[in-house]
Amino acid sequence: MSAGPETPDGEATPAFAAPELTITWGPRARALVLLMPIVFAALAVWGSVRPGASAATVLGSAAMALVGAGLAIEAFYARTEVSARGLTHRTLRGRRSITWPEVRLALLVASRQYATTITHRRTLDPERATHVILVGASGTGRRWAFNCWMTGFTGLLREVAKRDLIAIQDPEAAPPSFADKAAKRLEEVNAGLTQLIMGFAFLFFLFVASCVVVTGQGLVISGDIFVDVGLVAAAMALVVRLIAVAAWLIGGARYGGSTDPRERQTNWLMNATGLVGGVLFIYWFLPRALSGDDERGWVLWILVAMGAFIVYGSLRDWLRGE
Repeated sequence: MSAGPETPDGEATPAFAAPELTITWGPRARALVLLMPIVFAALAVWGSVRPGASAATVLGSAAMALVGAGLAIEAFYARTEVSARGLTHRTLRGRRSITWPEVRLALLVASRQYATTITHRRTLDPERATHVILVGASGTGRRWAFNCWMTGFTGLLREVAKRDLIAIQDPEAAPPSFADKAAKRLEEVNAGLTQLIMGFAFLFFLFVASCVVVTGQGLVISGDIFVDVGLVAAAMALVVRLIAVAAWLIGGARYGGSTDPRERQTNWLMNATGLVGGVLFIYWFLPRALSGDDERGWVLWILVAMGAFIVYGSLRDWLRGE
């Protein structure tokens, strides 16, 4: 193995054969990173032509635009080439390489988001992984991190699985610090509060929807409006549950959602709330949009589209087993 270009530290990096896989930031990530310089450049231009705008606004926006431009250039230039011998990563700061024998293990992380909470869990299943962390042997430098926003991510998952590098934990990792323990505890508290909020939201939307059915349609079951509202709400909850089970049987079993009971319950409450709320949006605004009597008809159609999108999101998550 011949020596390649030198790293910023003066060490020669291995020169590998032609890459079998190239990992770069994907179109979605590049589009997002381009927004920063564009937005701040536009703000700087606006401040320079607007009377009364402060010099700090113009200079600050211009500086942020330059920083964003640097990040965008890095996002387009950076790439990791994977071959049968190992990996070579290039950035504007230089290159670094690692051979496959120097990779001690690969940690897979499955990230999930519901409401305001994002959870990260180690997994052995490449199908659920959203991040890959390659841990090198002692003396090989820092870890190599990749995520699903990168092209070639699934190919990298196949490579680490083929080499039997996937592990659930690093036996040589340092014990968790106080900050790590505090962050984990905060995540648990946040997850509990999110579950409480989503449970209340589901009950609230069920109550509103049942009131709409009972009062709007003149439905009479027992003669007592409170009993009727409760019966309709219970029937709606049952229908939502049956829809969720049907979606799981159709597609969810193929994906195998989270095994954490709290995650599954919170995610179910969020999707159930979205389904009921989305249907309410469509029920309220679609007839008015179709009538054409309202001058703000385009606003009504936007609200209808929002309701349809919320319903679609809930069904999509259930079909994926989430």
